[in-house]
Amino acid sequence: MKTIRHILISMAFLFGAATSFADEPLSKALVEKFFSTMEQAETLSDKYPDIDIGADVFFDGGEAFEEAIKKSGAYKDLLPIVKKNGFKSVEDMGSVMSRLMAAMFAIHYEKDQMAMPDSKDVEKMIAEQKKQYLAAGMPEAEVEKMLETMNEMYSMHQKAKAAAENIDPADLKFVRENMAYLEQKFESEEDGLSGNK
Repeated sequence: MKTIRHILISMAFLFGAATSFADEPLSKALVEKFFSTMEQAETLSDKYPDIDIGADVFFDGGEAFEEAIKKSGAYKDLLPIVKKNGFKSVEDMGSVMSRLMAAMFAIHYEKDQMAMPDSKDVEKMIAEQKKQYLAAGMPEAEVEKMLETMNEMYSMHQKAKAAAENIDPADLKFVRENMAYLEQKFESEEDGLSGNK
């Protein structure tokens, strides 16, 4: 069961004052306001228990996030909560969230010294996997279903990679200097979410 807070947490991130947040410097004050929004949004979980917005949306920017929320039906209930916490719009919140997610993605890959796989390599891997399943006698419809998750993960990875390659240096600096703090905040939110199930 997906809750509104889970949607905001998925894969991970975050933020203050009723101005556009797309250009406002990231700060702990902004992060705290974002988490306050998430906590209050949890009150909508009973009304929208089955919302499932793909994690890749979080790398598409604020406009795409707002559109996804509108399609889910939760927009009219989420917007007042967003504004109460100082955001001008759901798009503003989503824009800051995308900036933070892209920076965290880039830093994790850098820290783990993991090379981002080339798109052709991934496509080849998926094609080979499909070939093996079909050769084993599995129905094509079943094979496609099994590979669906792999394709979704690849799509999300590509969006995350593109976002990470265009990070504002100031965003990267803030996240790098506050990574432990951000990870602790999200771990606390995950624990709270689990406790509500």
